[in-house]
Amino acid sequence: MDDNRNVFRGIAVGFAAVTEAVGCSLGGFAIGYFLDKWIEKTKPWLTVAGALFGLSLGFYLLYKIYIRESGGDGSGESK
Repeated sequence: MDDNRNVFRGIAVGFAAVTEAVGCSLGGFAIGYFLDKWIEKTKPWLTVAGALFGLSLGFYLLYKIYIRESGGDGSGESK
């Protein structure tokens, strides 16, 4: 029974990580795209900036999930 909980927890953490990474990336891209449509002089730079910001935020959130699940504090030292 405990093995099933570990499997389902792993699936849930993986799904949350993928959802956050993809959501941030698409969200940043969409915000940049619509800002580019609103401010027509900046095409395509706000789309690129939004996509890069979204990717950065996605990787940052993935890192936070990794640290939380590994039980570390991010220092790289074992306890």
